[in-house]
Amino acid sequence: SLSSEALGKKVEQFALKTMSDGITTDAEGNIYLSDLEHSAIVRMNQDGTLKTLVQSPQLRWPDGFSFGPDGWLYVSCSALHQVFGKSPKQIAGAGPFQVFRINTGINTTAGH
Repeated sequence: SLSSEALGKKVEQFALKTMSDGITTDAEGNIYLSDLEHSAIVRMNQDGTLKTLVQSPQLRWPDGFSFGPDGWLYVSCSALHQVFGKSPKQIAGAGPFQVFRINTGINTTAGH
């Protein structure tokens, strides 16, 4: 029922984050983000601190996150920076486009 202006005044900064495209949360309230600049996956704890969970050149533009039924975090990589504006042949040459899984050490439910 608040006006846009009144609602805007209630917005506050929680924490700084990496340049990211993918995001998800776990059952403990942690936030998982892609870190595009460093080919990494980071976890933002409830106090706003960031921890790098994994960093690898294989994480080419990680952007799709989901926890699976096994409790692992699944991450798809689109390699967007290597395919945007390219021809279908160039896009095919940039593949394969992997899905990785990461054990975060936190038991959470699928779909988080």
